Amino acid sequence: MKLTGWTDWSNEDYMDAANDADSETYKAIEKAVIEGIRETGIQFTGGYHQTGHFGCPVVDEKYVLRCTFRGWGYIMAEALELPNEDGMAYCQWAWSTPNGKTPVYPGVLE
Repeated sequence: MKLTGWTDWSNEDYMDAANDADSETYKAIEKAVIEGIRETGIQFTGGYHQTGHFGCPVVDEKYVLRCTFRGWGYIMAEALELPNEDGMAYCQWAWSTPNGKTPVYPGVLE
């Protein structure tokens, strides 16, 4: 599986990964998104994920990954390999941009 693009939360042209994928497929989708973020350097908050024009990742031109703010924070923490000794790394990107960081928003991936 591969991150193939970005869309908005309300786009119903894709299957929702949480509702339409078994647990193994969901894990593969999540992994593809994390790897895609690492490759592209994209960094943004759960707020943009839910409301931004290109906030939801599309995998294999088939699935869209929609997350809670905390869920998106987890995706970002994993992708950016943030230290997570206290289990709270997701908080750095869930609700706001960490101090000193500039969000990097996606457009259409080529």
